[in-house]
Amino acid sequence: MNDALFLKQALELADTRKGFCAPNPAVGAVVVQDGKIVSQGVHQKAGSPHAEVEALNGLQDAENTTVYVTLEPCCHWGKTPPCTDLLIQKKVSRVVYGLMDPNPLVRGRGQASLEQAGISCQWFQLPEIEKFYRGYSHWVTHEKTPYVTAKLAVTLDGKIAGAQGERKQITGPELEKFTHEHRRRSDALLTTVETILCDDPRLDVRIDSEVLQKPLYVLDTFMRLPEKARVFDTAQSITLFHGADVPQTRLHLLEDKGVRLVPVQKEELGLNLLDVVKEIGQAGCHELWVECGGTCIWALVRKKLLGRVFIYVAPKWMGKDGKAAFGEDAWDLANGSKSVQWSSRGKDALCEIEW
Repeated sequence: MNDALFLKQALELADTRKGFCAPNPAVGAVVVQDGKIVSQGVHQKAGSPHAEVEALNGLQDAENTTVYVTLEPCCHWGKTPPCTDLLIQKKVSRVVYGLMDPNPLVRGRGQASLEQAGISCQWFQLPEIEKFYRGYSHWVTHEKTPYVTAKLAVTLDGKIAGAQGERKQITGPELEKFTHEHRRRSDALLTTVETILCDDPRLDVRIDSEVLQKPLYVLDTFMRLPEKARVFDTAQSITLFHGADVPQTRLHLLEDKGVRLVPVQKEELGLNLLDVVKEIGQAGCHELWVECGGTCIWALVRKKLLGRVFIYVAPKWMGKDGKAAFGEDAWDLANGSKSVQWSSRGKDALCEIEW
């Protein structure tokens, strides 16, 4: 049997729901008999049947089958029963999974439960699956703090906007699509009120004819979020982090618009970003996508809260009147990073820095 091939097909299924299952991870499963896929399943969202259950429920007889699943089958009760129970009940012959679950309630125990029932069970490691679950693994092993990715588009002379912050379209359609794909696969988005005031972005997902909404978090120390900002129509939900001393009238106005308000202590560089990231993680977010200016990104770097950053570089020159992405103190953005990789996207360059 081609274990790698079938696991990759299960991964393709899981990828269709990545970014929509939090606080659960996205999982895909395929059932194979005589070298052919006879059923498949994917975990749609938290509280819905797990991928193995979806796949097995489509079969009357699962004996003499192999189940390929991207994540070790769970063996404990949550919102749904243990998947190991159904695998045993259905008398499958073999289970192959792509990642041992880092959750201590499951780690190794799912495999042990199946083997004790006489089912052959194997952890078949694939780098694609390990990368797919990077955010989930980080969330589990870092006290429920998300894996944070930021993006920033700049010109060759390091500018992000025109004079007085005037919005400019810097990069081309290839990187715009790249952005929307990452928004889609992230559990939530984070931005700043400065970004909203300058650009009035939609911050939703638009891929081909598909439009999807995401939970949005906004850093807004003084509660300046405009009442007519487009995000009120395009975000799935809005949570606003603010300082302690804000006008009560603004509090009530935003609450009436359905905004969840979270007070955060202030520091020298603004709101306490560690508290912000922890709060987002406690909501079940494994992967957080950040779209903001250089000041916020540099603050995240200094606090060691970024897992990676994508710098989009366009072959354009804004000139001395353009707004610089970073101050002089951020001259070595990649300091302490594990890797820096460059690639091209259309006419633009993409720099990926990973810590």
